[in-house]
Amino acid sequence: MPPTVHPPSVLSLVAGHLSLDPHPPDAYTRIQQRAINRGEGGWSSDQQPATSDERQATSERWLQPPTTGGAATELWIRGHTGIIPRMVERRRILITNDDGYTAEGLQVLADALDGMAEVWVVAPNSEQSGVSHALTLDRPLRLERLGERRFAVDGTPTDCVTLGISSILDGRPPDLVVSGINFGGNMGVDVHYSGTVSAAFEGVILGSPALAVSQVRGEGLSFHHAARFARDLALWTLEKGLPSDTLLNVNVPVGKPKGVRLTRLGVRRYTEGVVEQKDPRGRQIFWIGGGDPIWESIHGTDFHEVGEGYISVTPLHLDMTQLDFLDELRQLGLDWSERYDAAGG
Repeated sequence: MPPTVHPPSVLSLVAGHLSLDPHPPDAYTRIQQRAINRGEGGWSSDQQPATSDERQATSERWLQPPTTGGAATELWIRGHTGIIPRMVERRRILITNDDGYTAEGLQVLADALDGMAEVWVVAPNSEQSGVSHALTLDRPLRLERLGERRFAVDGTPTDCVTLGISSILDGRPPDLVVSGINFGGNMGVDVHYSGTVSAAFEGVILGSPALAVSQVRGEGLSFHHAARFARDLALWTLEKGLPSDTLLNVNVPVGKPKGVRLTRLGVRRYTEGVVEQKDPRGRQIFWIGGGDPIWESIHGTDFHEVGEGYISVTPLHLDMTQLDFLDELRQLGLDWSERYDAAGG
């Protein structure tokens, strides 16, 4: 009875056939060696087909499409029709921020992600904190190339992602957009003002999964832990993917994190929403957001868990519809709604 053969993983199988040669020389040996080179094992000596006929039969069997269907079949079809599977192309990550191209957090993030993918940096040429999801529509944008796959834009973080995906990356969208590492947290309702989070959302709108990463300020601040976690989360996201219209918003505490918590948005208010002053010529001026924020310490929220020393990961969705209230409104049978429907608008 022929010995039992245990084939390597789908990844090594696809990689072993990228030559697309229908009759590769000793395909069995090539697949076996590539599996070993990738650290994915292969066959032990007592599992190897004993004869050249058995070896050829094994190779030819692997040159047939898988019978299980799904992803394995799709990958086989792509590999044998001349279309290189995305999983074996070098992945692309687009990085941006709202602190500007020269910000330390951006540089540390780019270094952390370099090597795991082809990293492209497209960031504002000046600080753009608090610009939310603004697009520059009243003037042209200028682009400065600062190095290989490194660009600065005289626009907002959203401008940068739009230019990166629509123009700079030559029509091949990134496998992931990462915005950060922001100097300061982006938690609770502040995500609506954040250029960092909005840049990630722009990536989602344009069809790429996205992460927003922020480092909370404090004594002894370092971007090291945030960069390390961003790399781990990026690898996980590239492998698992994210639901449509969804990004992950990450906030990292000062110091060594105790762990990671999955959270929802917190609640905060500012003690002084507007500060009124006079300029040197006696004219009235105003500063918005002049006071320190006060957060409600609600268990399970981003602010609470970060305050306890944990990294918070909050899934955010593009659709802000309040579905429960929408259903309630429909059930109320509102008079004004019926009148407008009867009148034709």
